[in-house]
Amino acid sequence: MSDLTRLPGAVPSLAIIGVDEIQRRRTETRIHHTPALTYPEQVRIARMITRRRFLHAVTDPDVDGVHRRVLVTNEVAKIVPGYGQGETWRAVNRVWTVVARLTTLRRNARIYDTPIRDTHYNILRLI
Repeated sequence: MSDLTRLPGAVPSLAIIGVDEIQRRRTETRIHHTPALTYPEQVRIARMITRRRFLHAVTDPDVDGVHRRVLVTNEVAKIVPGYGQGETWRAVNRVWTVVARLTTLRRNARIYDTPIRDTHYNILRLI
């Protein structure tokens, strides 16, 4: 295990963008705090999830799950393009977990004819 993977919070970041990309950023910026080096991807993913059109499209229970997964994959790949050892699929799976939960909330609200009372969904929807 490298010194990079011993840092708190480093493993999730490394799993997404890879050790080589982290090391390149360290050398280029002289910043050694791993979360700071992955901040750009974190912000872009947050912005993506809070885009009203994206959120509506990927959580629509009437849209086939395969199609929604492709939308998520395409958008995440623009943010995390697979740097060297980076594994874009991990970032896709993390976003997909959120999308699946929000889709279930929308589906249940429709079935029971009630508003979505989930704070996280409403914050994302209203940002």
